[in-house]
Amino acid sequence: MEYKSLADLINDQKACKTIFQLVTTGCGPTEFGHVEDSELGYLTLWEKYGSGTTRHIHITHDGSIEHYYGDELEPIGNIFTLVDQIRSLGYSA
Repeated sequence: MEYKSLADLINDQKACKTIFQLVTTGCGPTEFGHVEDSELGYLTLWEKYGSGTTRHIHITHDGSIEHYYGDELEPIGNIFTLVDQIRSLGYSA
């Protein structure tokens, strides 16, 4: 299977929502809002505006993933499940 670059997630809201939901499992009620591209080489998946939090996920184009609640780094959970999910969506670093 040929995978798309993680940078291409910017055009796939459904995949971003799926990844956001998997990473934030167990974090209370969360809802994906939008994705934005950074000039620094990563995408940010933001929680829905107005949810009262600033939960977000940084995905670098080379495959690093960080999950934040405000300025605090949060656990990702089972990284193998996350990698499997990203690949099943057709993406890879």
